[in-house]
Amino acid sequence: METPNYCPHCGAALTPVTEDRLYTRWLRPALVFVGAATLVVVSLVASLALLLVLLVSLLPENNSGLCDTCTVTFHNKTDELLCTYPGCDTPSGSHIEPRGKSEFLLDSCNGQYEVTVYTPSGRKLYSKVAGCYEWDDGFILINYRDGEFVVADSLDPPTPTPYAPP
Repeated sequence: METPNYCPHCGAALTPVTEDRLYTRWLRPALVFVGAATLVVVSLVASLALLLVLLVSLLPENNSGLCDTCTVTFHNKTDELLCTYPGCDTPSGSHIEPRGKSEFLLDSCNGQYEVTVYTPSGRKLYSKVAGCYEWDDGFILINYRDGEFVVADSLDPPTPTPYAPP
């Protein structure tokens, strides 16, 4: 039998304080474990995300001629509407606008790609074959001088094939 405690000042009986065994024995350790496990998981996920970002940033942008998206850029300094297909009667996406900059995605980024420039009458002004990665970094400049179109590009000239005597 439990003996009551009395207040030393007023003499009132005090009820004994019973300890909540469920909290102290099971719940408190479980909360500590869950909190520690959460911190470990969050720090692991953050570390993996940081590692992934680091790896992606270190990947080379040029994968031997292959690319995710390839864009060819035209700078048309003339007053003429030009196109990338003969006759300019193809979809409007092939038009190179006068006095402006036009960019087109290439159909394929595998291997070599031919880029051509035509007048509306179908006359070919320019044609060059290069890898996607070359087109992506380069541009084509179209000008008009002395009554003729002058077309130049920023691509490196092709490497000449060494001459082998017969």
